Amino acid sequence: MRRLWWLGLAVVVLLAAGSWWFGAGAGTDQPTQPDDRGTGPTGAPAPSTQQGTAGTNDNGFKGMVIQEPKEAPDFELTAADGSTFKLSDQRGKVVLVFFGYTHCPDVCPATLVVWKDLAQLLKDKDRADDVRLVFVTVDPERDTPERLREYLPRFSEQIIGLTGSREQLEPVWNAYSVRPQRVDMPESSVKYVVTHPAQVFLIDPEGKLRLLYPLGYSAQDIEHDIGLLLDQRPDKG
Repeated sequence: MRRLWWLGLAVVVLLAAGSWWFGAGAGTDQPTQPDDRGTGPTGAPAPSTQQGTAGTNDNGFKGMVIQEPKEAPDFELTAADGSTFKLSDQRGKVVLVFFGYTHCPDVCPATLVVWKDLAQLLKDKDRADDVRLVFVTVDPERDTPERLREYLPRFSEQIIGLTGSREQLEPVWNAYSVRPQRVDMPESSVKYVVTHPAQVFLIDPEGKLRLLYPLGYSAQDIEHDIGLLLDQRPDKG
């Protein structure tokens, strides 16, 4: 019975994430539901993407390329250490953003394991200071700063956990077309799960959304792309 419960839980989470991803136009050359500014319904850049057939695409990137990069929606939230994190203050750095929660049973730990390996790769190549790994909660009721401080360092001290009130977080979720939904499970020890998208957003040093990474991309893939972007910075000549 316990095994069947966990199987059902994984299906709920992954199906919800998959429906958001394909509904947003993944793997196609045309965004869905754009408005007259060429953006998605909330003003975020519509993720029209291209993916190579041999592990890379025409631009040399391994991730899914947003064909018409636009400035990533800015946001300001409270970090787990009590400081204020503002996206626009990170210009000149590569920023990876993932929307998840610390009680997630599958998608989030899988992503954070990749980030753990990625953080080590960046450290080994002396690039850690040029990259921000940002975890934005979709479960503010449980993901307090204390909880984020306790949970995220299990994977890497480099991961920046962001939280806030639901009123503070909802505009950020909306800007990135993230629509978390609570699924109550009163008979389980976790009480409820939260559905959410399963991909990582990459924002380049100019502050533009450039790449997406659904589940399945390795730390090596992401580090490769980060290296390309950092090498393209004007200060690299």
